[in-house]
Amino acid sequence: MFRKLITVLPAVLLAGVAMAAELTPLDALRSRFPGGIPWKVEILDLNDNTLGHVELVITMTPARSCRFGDGVRVEYLKADPLLLPHAMGTYGVAKIDSDGILIDLIGGGVCDAYRLMGGVLWSDGSSTGEIYRYGRFGQLDYATYRASVP
Repeated sequence: MFRKLITVLPAVLLAGVAMAAELTPLDALRSRFPGGIPWKVEILDLNDNTLGHVELVITMTPARSCRFGDGVRVEYLKADPLLLPHAMGTYGVAKIDSDGILIDLIGGGVCDAYRLMGGVLWSDGSSTGEIYRYGRFGQLDYATYRASVP
């Protein structure tokens, strides 16, 4: 009996280590920032000129977007005053999957005024992607972004 336990125990431990090593980007960020993921976002126009910066926190508080349903609340901490003045609500809603992020910038229960920010999310918290409007005539890109964890 003791010999069987010695044989099985290392296999179980190795399986647990292998599972822990396969963290998704979101899992890695949540373990590093349990109170919310801080982000500094640089917004660029389509010619790569800086429009301004936004500082925000992607919380773990459930929130709902009219565009994509359930997600987590995004709190805006600081934004350049002239930065996309019509494009942000009082808070946003983020949906994060295995390697991507989509943020409804209007969020806050406002429907039919979609301003979305979406791109690739890496385990170090950095992300790049597009900011666009989405409406009855489809998608219209109007900026790009680069985000990082400060």
